[in-house]
Amino acid sequence: MAGSHGGGGHITLHSKCDARPTKCDARHNGCDSHPEGCDNRQKMSSQYQISRHWWLHGLLCLILITCRPVDARTLNSRSVRSLTEQLQLHSINWEDVPTETFVLVDSEFYVNHNTSHFNYTGYNSFEPFKSEMYRLQEKFPDFVTVEVIGKTHEGRDLLVMHINKNNSEDVVFLGSLVHAREWITGCVTMEIINKLLNGSPDNEEEADQIELLLNSFHFIIMPVYNPDGYEYTFTTNRLWRKNREPIPDYECKGTDVNRNFLYGYSPYNEEVDNATERGPCSDSYPGRRSLSTNEAKAIHRLMTKYKHNMRYYADWHSYGNDFVYSYGDTEQQPKNKDQLHRYGSNAIHILGNMTNQLWKTGTVANVIYKCRGIMVDHVHFYITPIAFTIEVGPEETNFRAPDSMVPTYTASQWSALLSNLLLLREELHSQEYQIEKTTNWRLTNMV
Repeated sequence: MAGSHGGGGHITLHSKCDARPTKCDARHNGCDSHPEGCDNRQKMSSQYQISRHWWLHGLLCLILITCRPVDARTLNSRSVRSLTEQLQLHSINWEDVPTETFVLVDSEFYVNHNTSHFNYTGYNSFEPFKSEMYRLQEKFPDFVTVEVIGKTHEGRDLLVMHINKNNSEDVVFLGSLVHAREWITGCVTMEIINKLLNGSPDNEEEADQIELLLNSFHFIIMPVYNPDGYEYTFTTNRLWRKNREPIPDYECKGTDVNRNFLYGYSPYNEEVDNATERGPCSDSYPGRRSLSTNEAKAIHRLMTKYKHNMRYYADWHSYGNDFVYSYGDTEQQPKNKDQLHRYGSNAIHILGNMTNQLWKTGTVANVIYKCRGIMVDHVHFYITPIAFTIEVGPEETNFRAPDSMVPTYTASQWSALLSNLLLLREELHSQEYQIEKTTNWRLTNMV
């Protein structure tokens, strides 16, 4: 029986305590699959797994009940930290807690559902994203346009924002939330929009740099690649990853949009992913064919429209503190590896200083591990050679970074992007680039 939400937002604890146990959930980020730790847990006897999960359910419910009544709309990061301390006291890791329990303790904490307000320092469900994008279009009508590039299976708009103050032809494409549960990534792209449009009034130097970028680039930003899956994480399953389209002949739903792109696509990725399962019900199911999802098709159409002018691409995932580039399906280095590494090194230097954490850069296959059909490879091969995936957040927080971390991570990601785009602008205005500013320049860097 599922938990219920009353008019005041209270969670019925006992109903979630009755939820059935589930398989362990591992890190499935931009290119992840079940690690060995999860494989080992899945090899345990089913009796032990079930008894262990029921015990965890009971303990969590006991902790929540004995602490105080829980209001889903008001439980904040302090409450989550308190719960984390209780788990540590009993030597329990978040990784060991069943997925259903996360719906109880993590589904709607500190989340804004109010469409008349967008919380730039916390989390928001899909509708506030949509309303804020249209509000900004109304506020800056001369150079901001919101475009609907398609519809999801459930009928939600696939929205992109164009910011083009000087009718620039040089495109910077940014996106996030292709994986629904990676909430913090949407905070990053919305903060980038906020900085570009509202500036930095307390920092004159940065304000001048922002104006320079606005006069140099056409920004295309898609904060929510996967609206259906994202909304599902607030209503049903906090750890949902895929979209929500049905799969013929199967009861399960969803395709991993970040495995559904053309370059490197394979319906069966066993050799590359080393996953325990790769069927239609797995978290990283790549779809029946490449570009089969509404989301991937719409994104590909839009990118193709601008492929001769796109100069920089980045999408955000969580978690791992990685700043990576192609390729994911092979350890082969791209021809422009020195260029990509220069941008990556510049970014992780800033990110490391601002977060006081270790960051890594390199290819997807070498830094994370191999995977196929991912967006960054598709963009690198078909659209622009300067393409990155950024994994936001340390492994300790998993997909559940508390709202207290949002300002630090959005600020650091903005600073790294600002620095990289200033480097890009220098490169585009260099004599070498002006000589080689042809389609051949783009293609010879791609391989």
